[in-house]
Amino acid sequence: MSEYTESMGYTLIPYGLKDGQLVHIDDVERGDKCGCICPNCNGLLRANKGKKKVHYFSHQNKENCVGAYESAVHLLAKEVFRKHKTLSLPEFELNIEYIKDEEIRNLMQINNTKTILNIPQQNDIKYKDVQTEKFIENTNIKPDATAIDENGSILYVEFLKTNAVEEDKKLKLLDLNVNCIEINLNYFYFSQTKEEDESKMLECLNDTECHKWISHYYSKESIIKDLENKQKEIEEKKKFEAWKRKEILRLQKEKTIENENRRRKRLQKLKENYAPPKDRDKNYDEINSMRKQIMECYKNNDKQQVLNCLIKISEYSKQHPCFQFLALGENINGRNISIISIYNEYKLELEQYPDVINEFENWKKLI
Repeated sequence: MSEYTESMGYTLIPYGLKDGQLVHIDDVERGDKCGCICPNCNGLLRANKGKKKVHYFSHQNKENCVGAYESAVHLLAKEVFRKHKTLSLPEFELNIEYIKDEEIRNLMQINNTKTILNIPQQNDIKYKDVQTEKFIENTNIKPDATAIDENGSILYVEFLKTNAVEEDKKLKLLDLNVNCIEINLNYFYFSQTKEEDESKMLECLNDTECHKWISHYYSKESIIKDLENKQKEIEEKKKFEAWKRKEILRLQKEKTIENENRRRKRLQKLKENYAPPKDRDKNYDEINSMRKQIMECYKNNDKQQVLNCLIKISEYSKQHPCFQFLALGENINGRNISIISIYNEYKLELEQYPDVINEFENWKKLI
């Protein structure tokens, strides 16, 4: 059997206390002479070290001690942490549930902000000093471990095995504005040797999946400054959006006015170039004939003749106004076709005739 599981019974533990130190059953004498006491109730232990069953401690004077297994796990966690002084910290997001300060909470609500600080995961942090069962200064709170890093920053650690940190204690830690994490050891079980147990416990200390922040230090002044700056950014953004909407309306209005001016200029140009029907000369019949010809060629899909007609019309239009003919549409296969629409369709074919293209483009601006 490779592990001491709780299904084997809470009294089957491989650790006891001897002279105040946590000792493994393989390191003590067999039987009542082991000189060990229970890590939970301080009752005398017996070292059961037979040849057939896994070695374990049991109580000499009673059958069961429910907290023995949990206490042994806690003591091993503290010992390993104190010995190796290494720990990994999970990612932290400072959100509104951690904030008790009303001024900060109000600013967060005004900004519609739930998270104001994000600290990435930190792996294998080496601490300068680790102490266990030490009261936080000027309080009655005693975390399982207190770690101090090279910069003097303090981290408090609580080890969870069966029972999580009490809600009242959590609230006090939040009020103190200190760094404190909870490490879940519910999936930790003892192995056959102390070396294996230390190795597994060290893995737990650096497995951030088992860690949870209870509280995290934050600078009130820094947070308020950040929130105020964010509020200013929001206000500036609102001002910019209002200005942008106003500017768009202004440009749309200017464009409307510009289009109206262009329309008036175009009408004036038309009046200058067109004479009433009764004053039109023989050119009317000629351009009308060209229009009918290009329409017929277009209907017959005679590409070359269409191109020839476009060239001819462009030459003619240099000397004579053609507005009414260029834009005049005719229904062909359900589509309204004009000379201009035919030009648009054949424009690529006219690339070798830049003068033709230029002439039609000038007419398009006036139509």
